[in-house]
Amino acid sequence: MTVMTDPMIAARGILTLISQTVDEEDLTLAHESLDYGYPRSAVYYGVAAARQAEAPIAENIRQLIIHEFAWPEAELKDVMDLLEHIPLQAA
Repeated sequence: MTVMTDPMIAARGILTLISQTVDEEDLTLAHESLDYGYPRSAVYYGVAAARQAEAPIAENIRQLIIHEFAWPEAELKDVMDLLEHIPLQAA
């Protein structure tokens, strides 16, 4: 069992929110990354799955993704690039 740190809790919550518009089977890699203790990777893979599925992500979830983690500059750019290509979910 993985120890739940604040980033782990945030990542689990973000993946739960993403799973409202993305099939769980498409989030397998994200969940596995989280189980191995890589919360940023889990969120990145969740966002990538949303883009692949052309599933919308709400603005409040986008803000969580961007602000809940200390993203290295290059990784933040990658996440922002992915989010630019994902439709905004209506409130």
